[in-house]
Amino acid sequence: MIAFKGLLKKDYLLSKNWMLTWFITIFILLLLSYGLSGYLHEPVVLIGSVIFLGSMHIGFIPVIMLSFLRTEGRTQLWLHSPQSSKMLIFSKMLISSAYQLLSQLVLTIVFFILYEWILPKNTMNELPGMGLPYKEGFYINLVIFCVAFYLSCWCLFYWTVYHSLSKFPSVKRFRWLVLILLFIIWNTIETLIMKIVPLAELMKKWSISIYAEGSFHYEQGKWNAEMTPIDVPLLPIVLYALLTVLLFFASSWFLEKKVEV
Repeated sequence: MIAFKGLLKKDYLLSKNWMLTWFITIFILLLLSYGLSGYLHEPVVLIGSVIFLGSMHIGFIPVIMLSFLRTEGRTQLWLHSPQSSKMLIFSKMLISSAYQLLSQLVLTIVFFILYEWILPKNTMNELPGMGLPYKEGFYINLVIFCVAFYLSCWCLFYWTVYHSLSKFPSVKRFRWLVLILLFIIWNTIETLIMKIVPLAELMKKWSISIYAEGSFHYEQGKWNAEMTPIDVPLLPIVLYALLTVLLFFASSWFLEKKVEV
């Protein structure tokens, strides 16, 4: 446990400047949006900025993980660690996830501060489908986090496969082609499976409806926004969760047995 805490501390130190830069960027963008919103007398501009920054978090954990992997590949620090490959990866995933949750929490707090105290009370009511967005806010944040975590495991898997192929001279120069081929094969399999009608219907059998599909457009001299409900199927979420676990363990195996960076 003490060794793992040391690993967490190392990953925190490697990434704290990156995270600080991110929060400063968010703060500057929100200030600029606030100024632009006041200048144009359009509160939707500020709301749109918060929603846009929130949607960017889909790529948040993947970007941090790739940054971690790039640093480790350059410095070779993990070669001197007594921890297993699973713990090395888990530490990075834990730090990245904590950063993402913190960043999403900050934006959510900003959104509700705008909703409760700063924006005119009729602003949200003028946005079709938004109303009182507390439940929707929770679901949207959860979906964003889960998608980001899932994508980060794919990034990790592709990274370990790419570097493990360096041990085979015959394919070393074509490693990117192998990754593209893997991507095409997986997406083809998914598409073919979803064309099986009984299975596609089973996938959609249980779902929850949330206001998550938004659009912004300019009409009659003012910005308008609209949030519409979408059905989120639950069974695919379970299957993707299992796939995420498999990607994690496969990446750990590649890292421990095959990867030379």
